[in-house]
Amino acid sequence: MAISVPLINGVRHSYASIEAKVNGKRFYCTSLNYNEKNEFGTLRANSSMPLGFTAGDYSVDGDFEMPLEDFTDFLSVLAPSGTGYMNVMFDFDVTYQASGNIYVINHFISGVRMKEIGSSRSQGNEALREKVSFEALQLKRNGKFGLDVTLSLGFDI
Repeated sequence: MAISVPLINGVRHSYASIEAKVNGKRFYCTSLNYNEKNEFGTLRANSSMPLGFTAGDYSVDGDFEMPLEDFTDFLSVLAPSGTGYMNVMFDFDVTYQASGNIYVINHFISGVRMKEIGSSRSQGNEALREKVSFEALQLKRNGKFGLDVTLSLGFDI
């Protein structure tokens, strides 16, 4: 779909226009990457032509990086008691809005759970960061799901 509103000075969305919120609290990510895929099977019989596809297995995964101080605060929000932060599911609410641009894009990643936390330290002038890989239950891109969720859940959401 083409942008139906004029861009101000040709400004497009960039990384600087991202705001990531987790459970309503804003956190600063130095990177945020996510993918959604549906790995379906192809049904073939005695022909090279496919006969159809299976529904497939849908998945959402990704990774993010946060400055060390923000990540420490992030863990406190996930697990106020101090334990179990790898067991907690949370949501990412990602909004893209360029300065002066009224065209807003929202991606909502729900049911996020951390799989791996990586800490790497080296000499240099870069701020310390933590890298986290995750899996999630669903991704909504501007309110749209990649799959018909009513078929997979059996009810309307």
